[in-house]
Amino acid sequence: MLQVTLYNTSSDPRTLFKALTAIATVNVEIMDNNNVSKPILVFDNPQNYRGINYVFIPHFNRFYFASVEIVSGQLCNIHCDVDVLMSYAAGIHNTKVLLDRTAQGKLSNLYFADDKIRKYAYERTQAKYFPLSPLSRDGYCVLITAGGAPAAQGG
Repeated sequence: MLQVTLYNTSSDPRTLFKALTAIATVNVEIMDNNNVSKPILVFDNPQNYRGINYVFIPHFNRFYFASVEIVSGQLCNIHCDVDVLMSYAAGIHNTKVLLDRTAQGKLSNLYFADDKIRKYAYERTQAKYFPLSPLSRDGYCVLITAGGAPAAQGG
C-alpha cells in the first residue's frame, strides 16, 4: 500500500509551480508491472474521488498528471504520468543559466551571438517617411520607441 495525495489543478501543464487544491490523502494499491514514470493506482469507491487530475506520491517523491478510469461501480484505476516540471521544480527554479534566446527581451544577452534575432546593443535612430500615408497628413506622425533608458537632461 502507498499513501498518495489527490489534487485538482487548473494550471497550465507547462507551468513550473502549479496551483493545487487537495482533495484527499489515501492509501492505495499500485498495479503490478508499473514503473515510477507511469504508475497505475487502484482505488475502491470511485465516487469519492471526482475531479482528480493530479497526484503526489511521497514514496516516489514525484507529482503526476492523472486520469481516472472507472472499472466498475466499486473500483477505478488512476493512470499517472510524471510531471517532470513540478517534480523537480525547486532544482529547475534555482538553476543559473545563460539565455541563448528568450521571448522576454529584457532577459536576453545583447552581446550573445544569435543569427535568429536582430539585437542592437547601441542607440539606434531610424526615420521612415510616408509622404502619401494617411498617418502623416495634417502634420501628424507616428513615433515608435523600443527599449532603452531615457537620456540624461543637462542642467
